[in-house]
Formats: sequence, C-alpha cells, structure tokens
Amino acid sequence: MIGIDASIANAFRRILLAEVPTMAVEKVFVHNNTSLIQDEVLAHRLGLIPIKADPRLFEFPPQRTEEGDKWPSSTPEHMLEFVLKVRCTHAPAPGGAGRRGTAAEPYVNSKGN
Repeated sequence: MIGIDASIANAFRRILLAEVPTMAVEKVFVHNNTSLIQDEVLAHRLGLIPIKADPRLFEFPPQRTEEGDKWPSSTPEHMLEFVLKVRCTHAPAPGGAGRRGTAAEPYVNSKGN
C-alpha cells in the first residue's frame, strides 16, 4: 500500500480483520492450579494462543433470551475442548538428597531470570 494515506490503510486493515472469522479461547475452567501463575493470568495467556480451526464447521450457540436464562448445553458443534495436564514440581538437587533444585532452576522445565 505505497502512496496511500495511513488512515485509509489502517481502515482497510481493520475491515479485513473484522471480516475474517476466527476462533479463540473464551472460557477457562481451572480445577487445581499448582503453578506460580495465577488463574486469571493463565486464562489470559491461553486466550492469546491462535486456534487453527475452520470456524465454518462450527455453529454459533443460540443467544440467551432473558438475563436469568442459562447458556445452552455445549455440543461439539459449538465448542472445542482442550485439556492441559501439567504439574509444577521442584527440580531434584544436583548432588544432594533432601535438597531441592538450584536457584537458577528451582522447578522442572524452568529457566532462571
């Protein structure tokens, strides 16, 4: 878009982004979070992960009619379900029993700051 005003190019970009169907994480249910990350931060980060799925294969769930109505039951046509089972565990001591990991890597699969 050479030679086009920045506001026109930005409007064109916004229109294209608004019209492309996308899928994202909307609800996250946490059963037992043993990590150092709070539930809300984890849910936000999961929402930033792009989901490669064709939205045309799914149907939008029907809207609620009144404030007190519950959401309709979830069906495979309305949602994707992902299960994440990871445990936050202490790293074993490099050479001694009874001690935990080093200050650089206190947990399994972690990197020090």
